Amino acid sequence: MTACLKDTGYTDVQEDTNSKTVAFFIPGGVQTQSLKSQAGAQTFTVLVGLSNANRSGDVTVNIGLDPTAVTPGFTAYPAANVSFSPSALTFKPTDTELPVRVTVTNTNAIDPCTRYMIPIVIKDAGGAVVASNQKGLISIPIANPFSGAATATGVFIHPTAGARPYTNMAKTLATIDCKTVKTSVGDLGGNSGYQLGIRINADNSLTLTNVGDGSGAPFTQNNNATCNKYNPATKTFCLDYQYDIGGAVRNIRETIKLN
Repeated sequence: MTACLKDTGYTDVQEDTNSKTVAFFIPGGVQTQSLKSQAGAQTFTVLVGLSNANRSGDVTVNIGLDPTAVTPGFTAYPAANVSFSPSALTFKPTDTELPVRVTVTNTNAIDPCTRYMIPIVIKDAGGAVVASNQKGLISIPIANPFSGAATATGVFIHPTAGARPYTNMAKTLATIDCKTVKTSVGDLGGNSGYQLGIRINADNSLTLTNVGDGSGAPFTQNNNATCNKYNPATKTFCLDYQYDIGGAVRNIRETIKLN
């Protein structure tokens, strides 16, 4: 059984597992579980294993959180927003692994730029040996809250062809980093090569950049006091900007609302 545990990643378990029962996570070490930015509950499953050496009765394994187990560079996710079902697992003599349902809430209330971790540990194994590197460390990158499917309404003003209004155009706001998304320019579509980078600043003002392979860089924000802002209450971007191709300026004014 020692060899099996080594194969699973528990190379520092040196006990004679032919005579001792060992509890461990499957797999061990840092795992990644991406979550959306939302108030509601999100769930995923982890597995707890128990070697079956010399087991004639039930064994109860209790799991919980230990913030001291967090890997350097990470922050422990708030314990009040994490729960387990069950937190006490009863292994019958023939059971070698059991699932635990992990529920996480309020991911919208934290900074998506912070690297969070859920440090799950085996608190007690009912007399069984707990693998010394038994921690189930779950890294939980939080999706950019500004990304996703969206709907745009606006006008693309061409210097010679005039204004092209568009309504309820489907767009995608794709993640660049935790504070920046990109989308197509005006009504040009995603395959045009023109891509607008939108960075959401701390005051909800916007910084616009050209992140595509089309010409016309840079994008310049027009002097519009009521626009080039993000409204977190309605999840709406108000944009008013332009770009120049050989002295011919194109203007785009639009609102983009996350669906």
